[in-house]
Amino acid sequence: MNILDVKLIKKNTIFLAIQQFTNIVVPGLTTLYIIRITNIEQYGIVAFCFGLVGFFILLSEFGFNLSGVRKISVFQNDTNEISNIISRIFYAKLLLIIFGFFIYYLAVQSITFLEGQRIFALSFYLIVVAHGFTPLWVYQGLQNLGFATFMVSMGRIISLILVFFLIKDPSDIIYLALIQGFIYMLSALLLQIFLFSRYSINFRVPSLRDAVSEINDSTP
Repeated sequence: MNILDVKLIKKNTIFLAIQQFTNIVVPGLTTLYIIRITNIEQYGIVAFCFGLVGFFILLSEFGFNLSGVRKISVFQNDTNEISNIISRIFYAKLLLIIFGFFIYYLAVQSITFLEGQRIFALSFYLIVVAHGFTPLWVYQGLQNLGFATFMVSMGRIISLILVFFLIKDPSDIIYLALIQGFIYMLSALLLQIFLFSRYSINFRVPSLRDAVSEINDSTP
């Protein structure tokens, strides 16, 4: 391992640390703010929805953050193979997100204490979609986390600022998931645009067999 490789590893480690810092601090500040402006019942619903969404985020990731990074790092100088890998994994994620939504919908409909709050609870699934299509794992495999870390962290910070400005009383809590979901999806879209233009990635529609194969390869 030469000096340049060591410097690159150190730089990417710092970027990952920054991202993890925002991933911890921003949700923590959001939670404290929501606790302050809502009643116990509303906060309980919000906390439950975030917890449920967390499970479906794990479902949409399904180990791709490991297998995808490994595959991209092996073929990081082969644009054609990278395009194939990204296309297959994105398609696999789409299948998991759609499957997850049906389960999420049934769960929301069957939970009695969400009665009257079901549309609000369903809006949280936007966050799952945004996480699913954030190509951070691609940038990590390409060992170029600078721009990705900036976009993801700025998305978290902007969503926090919007929560502070737009949610002022308990009746505004319905906008919480919409704010976070929209900003996270915008961040994911910008990361994809930069990725496809910077690295000349071409999306190809893979076969269902290829997508299922990626899911099998990523099984923890």
